[in-house]
Amino acid sequence: MKKGSFSKFSSRVIGELVLIIVGVTVALWLENELENLKDRNIEKDYIESFDVDWHADIKELEQVIAFNKSLKSKTETLFSRIQSNTISDEDLPSELFIIMNYRYFTPQDFTLQSLKESGEFRLIQDREIRRKILRLQRQYRFINEAQDNYQHALDNYIVPLINENIDLAHGRLITVNFKNDHRLSNLVMYTINDVESRIALYQHSLDFLKTLTSKTTTK
Repeated sequence: MKKGSFSKFSSRVIGELVLIIVGVTVALWLENELENLKDRNIEKDYIESFDVDWHADIKELEQVIAFNKSLKSKTETLFSRIQSNTISDEDLPSELFIIMNYRYFTPQDFTLQSLKESGEFRLIQDREIRRKILRLQRQYRFINEAQDNYQHALDNYIVPLINENIDLAHGRLITVNFKNDHRLSNLVMYTINDVESRIALYQHSLDFLKTLTSKTTTK
């Protein structure tokens, strides 16, 4: 092969190799961009789903807080009447139904569970939102633990003590002067303190959720 022909052949081969390399590079770049776009769309869907869950949680928390504030106020009135001995034996049974009431908070966690099960939590690229999501879950765990503890007290102490001393079906006392029993005062005071503590947990999560939803709405 002549020198000139070889030079032209070499240039053509090199040119074709360059085109192949450029083509492969562009194809990989496009594939990567498409994958990133797909991930961002998935992230956007998750953020929107979180926002729906969190708005539902806000509504639920507001209702739970209102219920428990009313419960706390009624229980404080009951405690005051017991302490001042201004509640009659006839009224006590019906009044004790107050401390047997409760309303707990159950968060909407479908989106978070989907993220955990799919292993796609990494797609939430905003580190601040990721950090706040995890912080919110810790707060929800604290709420759940507090609710479990109160339910345990209800099932194992409060309800058995009331059933032991009151005929709920007929609304009358079984034990004379039960209103003067220190155990009654203790359980009413325990209810006041526990409800107050849970209200604080609910309110803290509610305030945090409002800032979190405000953050995601502006994105």
